[in-house]
Amino acid sequence: MTPPSPHKKTLTGASRQEYADLPLQVIMGELPLDIYGAVYFSSPVGTIESGGLPYPEGQEEGSPVFNGDGMILKIDFSQAGQANISAQILKPPCYLADEVVSTVPSDHHYYKKGFFNIGISRLSRFFGVRNQLNTAMLPIRLPGEEVDRLLATFDTGRPYEFDPHGLQLYHPLGNNADWRTQYFPMMQYVFPMIASTAHPAYDPRTAEFFSVNYTKSLLNMMRPPKSAIRGDQVESFLQYVNNLFDEFLDLWQAGEKYADHDQKEKRQHQLINKLEKRLQKSPILDEEIKVDEWSLNENAVFVLKRGADGQIQSWRVKDPQGDDIRIAESMHQTGITEDYFVFIDSSFKISMDLLIPYFRKPWTLICRFLRNFWRSKLKGYTNVYIVRRSDLTPDVSTVKAACVRVPKEETVHFSVNYRNPNRTITLHTAHNSSLCAAEWVRNYDRLAIDPDEKVDPHAVGLPTIGEMDVSKIGKLKIKVRTRPDDSIEAELKSMKLICEPLELEKVQGVKEDFQQLGPNTWGIGLHTYYQLLAPDTVVDEIPYIFWQMYGLDYQILTHYIYKMYEEESNLIKPIDVLKYTENGIPFSIVRQNTQTMTLEDYYYFTHDQYLRSIQFVPKKDPSEGVIKELYGYIVCTVVVQEVPEDPYSYKREIWIFDAAQLSKGPVCKLSNEALSFAFTIHSVWLPNPQKVQPAWSYDVQEDYEQVLQSFSKKDFADEIRVFMHEHVYSRMKQ
Repeated sequence: MTPPSPHKKTLTGASRQEYADLPLQVIMGELPLDIYGAVYFSSPVGTIESGGLPYPEGQEEGSPVFNGDGMILKIDFSQAGQANISAQILKPPCYLADEVVSTVPSDHHYYKKGFFNIGISRLSRFFGVRNQLNTAMLPIRLPGEEVDRLLATFDTGRPYEFDPHGLQLYHPLGNNADWRTQYFPMMQYVFPMIASTAHPAYDPRTAEFFSVNYTKSLLNMMRPPKSAIRGDQVESFLQYVNNLFDEFLDLWQAGEKYADHDQKEKRQHQLINKLEKRLQKSPILDEEIKVDEWSLNENAVFVLKRGADGQIQSWRVKDPQGDDIRIAESMHQTGITEDYFVFIDSSFKISMDLLIPYFRKPWTLICRFLRNFWRSKLKGYTNVYIVRRSDLTPDVSTVKAACVRVPKEETVHFSVNYRNPNRTITLHTAHNSSLCAAEWVRNYDRLAIDPDEKVDPHAVGLPTIGEMDVSKIGKLKIKVRTRPDDSIEAELKSMKLICEPLELEKVQGVKEDFQQLGPNTWGIGLHTYYQLLAPDTVVDEIPYIFWQMYGLDYQILTHYIYKMYEEESNLIKPIDVLKYTENGIPFSIVRQNTQTMTLEDYYYFTHDQYLRSIQFVPKKDPSEGVIKELYGYIVCTVVVQEVPEDPYSYKREIWIFDAAQLSKGPVCKLSNEALSFAFTIHSVWLPNPQKVQPAWSYDVQEDYEQVLQSFSKKDFADEIRVFMHEHVYSRMKQ
């Protein structure tokens, strides 16, 4: 194995090197003999062009770390006393196309048709949008089988099955024709954007798979300032903007006479402010918009189900008034109960301000302007939608959903009890106030604690999860009732919250030993618990949940985020948020008792240790009388800085905690010099991973031929068809 290069050892470094069954060395403690099965982590690792992370100087510079091809990291504990690691990039058809056009010489006719990063997405004006499969996984089983299967998921793409043993990618769930695409008339792509969810649901009792699929109007995506640009004024508005850019670029170039770098930066900052003020004075922004002139696509939500018989069907979902549902942000999370399918409008934006690429000077000015112009805040509440499973019958194509609004609380992740006694649904929620994990630290950002100070270049690309208010853990009870017309309605009956900011004075008095302060709820991240996403059993009630807390880090709270949420009605005053942030609170793990709504146990990392993902793994052969929900381990991915102040000394490790005794610290730490990740996201555990054959048949050519036949330009379709035959179909059929 070739060790990672020095730049891969930065905080945001990651290698794309693939390998199988490398031994992990014990670097602290002892590997427990009763740990078993395999843990899988999803990790974005850059693009074919970048060769890994961080993104180098050039076209992809400044891209977020979570915009990258998905690599599966598998930690295998199948042999007692031994742990092996494997790594494999998932390569769907769009990856194969990307690989071809990204490696041709600059004089090749495919060169200008290649894929490029545009904010949180990667696309090609010729081929379409990449499905990077880098976010989460879902275990499933087929009826009559006792082997576990895995699906890799992504918020804007179809799920794909992959082999739990060798990590080979298999087939998508459903053809393109089974999914609605995010389609505008001017965009005809062989790889269309499919807006879905990174967290579909599977019911082991019925062997049914559920997902969502939605579309957003152009107006909904763009969110023009003040909702104020009329369709018939777009041309004059763009001309106005063009003239402004010409004027201000001339001024920027005139500023090159300044020899002092700080003077140049100050001048550029002043120009940005002037540009924004001039734009806001445009009379175009004071007139009423005609919504239909911007709606080149519809706002609609669909529920998709794959039944135990393998048949796929979708239903258009209407709100209680019979109107289409408008998703403001995204649908990152769903859940399943015995009677209901639950999904939310998540606090994870998909909007124009997240599709702004980075360009070097003088074009940086334009990047900053466009981000500010399209800037959109989270909506400040959560809409929870509930569909009755019994309504999803083959003889109908439309169903109604009940809707409950959770006031003042934004939500990106939740879990749900499977049982819904007396038609009462219990949600366990993470409420991150004034925090959107889709935002990231950009090259031109400045620190919230000191707006004159640039962000650390080694933090560029990380999510801006430096929050503007303390987060909360929630337990929501939702009562569902049947209306006279046999549709359903729902009511939020109760909401209990855990909110622990810690006292500011005590935080300011501590630099290292945070364990003495007790648990906190700053920046709730991922969570895990016993039997989470188990493919063979449901969790009727969730008694304990383990939460990742990001804490506070001044390097990832930018001035841009601070100003965007400064005027929100937060529990913690903005000025105090800056004081908390300047002092800093490191990552931690906490255990929640959902019955008492208390945080019973916790562990703080140090400021140079970065917790990335957490996964519950049961202990083997539990004895009678033990609390199974605590009888296990929490397996974590951690990035550790070995040499203070050295940005090239970060090491990747696997830490193992006893789930019942977090405060005692890890019982074991593992590593291997080949282990290289910047960020791992969601994870799953399987007790007995085995090699499986694909769960269903699939004809890749037939799938994409259906897409090409819908193109209005036949010559264009023929050109794509030739490419797909030469470079994609044959490789997918191997």
